[in-house]
Amino acid sequence: MKAVVLALPLALLAPALPAQEPPAASSEIDEGMSLLEEGARMFLRGLMTEVEPKMQDMQKGLDDLGSKMGSALDQAQPWITALSSMVDDFGYYDPPERLPNGDIIIRRKADAPPVVLENLPPEPQTDL
Repeated sequence: MKAVVLALPLALLAPALPAQEPPAASSEIDEGMSLLEEGARMFLRGLMTEVEPKMQDMQKGLDDLGSKMGSALDQAQPWITALSSMVDDFGYYDPPERLPNGDIIIRRKADAPPVVLENLPPEPQTDL
């Protein structure tokens, strides 16, 4: 009962208390955020200015590599076609081995089924 008696005068005085004003620093916060935003933009512009020439060089190198790879694939295409017609399933073969003399051999696994040698294309001719 005593709590109710004490709470009643406080409740009656509450509307008379002045409301707290929001801090006047909201404009300062807005200005600070604007400065941070501008600083981030300047930083990113500077970074892009430094990185752009390196990115252009890298793109040029990738373009050169792509043209060289295309040329190499064009030259190797007849051999790739011949190899794919000779190999029925790559799962039937061991990984390639390089011999001391530089030759590369690809051995057929012992448990692989026998090879059917039909419809083989003619061997590609190389001018020496």
